[in-house]
Amino acid sequence: LTPDEVEDIAFYMDGMNATILWTAVQTGMRFGELSGLHWSRVNFDLRTIDLSEQYDQKARVIKAYPKDKDMRTVPMPADLVAMLRRYKNNTEHNRQRNCGIEHLYGRCSGDLVFRGTRLAAISSKEWGRGIWHKCRTMADVDHARPHDLRHTYASWLLQQGVSIPELALMMGHSKWEVTQKYAHLSSGSMDSVRDALSRHRRTAGRTADPSFTAL
Repeated sequence: LTPDEVEDIAFYMDGMNATILWTAVQTGMRFGELSGLHWSRVNFDLRTIDLSEQYDQKARVIKAYPKDKDMRTVPMPADLVAMLRRYKNNTEHNRQRNCGIEHLYGRCSGDLVFRGTRLAAISSKEWGRGIWHKCRTMADVDHARPHDLRHTYASWLLQQGVSIPELALMMGHSKWEVTQKYAHLSSGSMDSVRDALSRHRRTAGRTADPSFTAL
């Protein structure tokens, strides 16, 4: 998807779903990682998100990633930081003490960032067949699945010159043709990913500012 296509789809969404959309496309998270994302993993000061667990939609539990496997930290560009801050402020009144979902390992660290109907974790199938399909159709964007937001993230970074080793780490791809010696990113490389996302967004000539009236 192009930045314009993402903007067009987001235009028809309420604040939470537009935030889900932009978080997905600017972090490359798998949907299970989005569903299981806790606010405690979002570091606004460092502009990063720690991905160490995901929601298993079949078992309906939070699974922690095994040590050194898939666990990663992804950087957030400035516009996503601002969007998530606004979203957090606007949903403060709905905040729960914990997520209410069984954790197979460890304790719950607080509430989820996103919740579906009846405060449940968001479902990729429900979201994809519901709000995503409706808004994508209204925006006249063909043949795009929720998982294509992850592919879009990879495409944008590659187009802006981010290296394959850096991208492999951001995506959590342990089986790419990249050895473990590339598994470390400096803070400078984190900045290069943020800059690449910001540059690509600017090609659309617009900045997302979703309405939160439907929250």
